[in-house]
Amino acid sequence: MLDEWDDVAWLREKAEDELAEKRAELAEYSQHDLEELVQELRVHQVELELQNEALCATQAELQVVRDDYARLYDEAPVGYFSIDPDGRIARVNRTGADLLGGQPAALEGQPLHHYVARDSQDALHLFVVRLLHLSLIHISEPTRPY
Repeated sequence: MLDEWDDVAWLREKAEDELAEKRAELAEYSQHDLEELVQELRVHQVELELQNEALCATQAELQVVRDDYARLYDEAPVGYFSIDPDGRIARVNRTGADLLGGQPAALEGQPLHHYVARDSQDALHLFVVRLLHLSLIHISEPTRPY
């Protein structure tokens, strides 16, 4: 929240600085031009307020969808594992963690091959390499949907 306030303060300061630079230009405007400018600014302010309301509504909708996704992922009756290009567990749901005998947070960052039978580790490695080569998985930093 502090970062948001810092961003708002920075934005206001930047706007005030730019306005100060243009203040001399305002002296050149007639009273009629200034009234038109004020009206235009009022209209723009209402537009921004409407856009803000729409953004807030969209953000609330996205939060609901994100929460639904998180619940579906975490409470799925099958184990879901997201692995990074090095074969480490980037994310795991509760069922997957139960299968491995751990907690999701404790398993993250652990090599998946540690939980696979030794004679199947080569097959797992080749499978991961093949997936990476075919670009069937998205390689990025894992993010929490909640």
